Amino acid sequence: MFLADCQAQTASDVEQPTEFGLMKGHAYSVTAVRNVHLSGTGIFNLFNREKLAMIRLRNPWGDSEWTGAFSDR
Repeated sequence: MFLADCQAQTASDVEQPTEFGLMKGHAYSVTAVRNVHLSGTGIFNLFNREKLAMIRLRNPWGDSEWTGAFSDR
């Protein structure tokens, strides 16, 4: 298993979200790394490439789910 963290620079930074939705001061498990094929998905023109490297992270202490691009919703 691989781990990633989002370090907080100060005590007041802990629990603050980054611009990408990661929480500062939290550790994340990398649960999957995939090249996602974009052809025929309707978002090919957005990235202008055939494949996009994606990393799936899990925050074991989190109480909410990502709702941005590529989320379950």
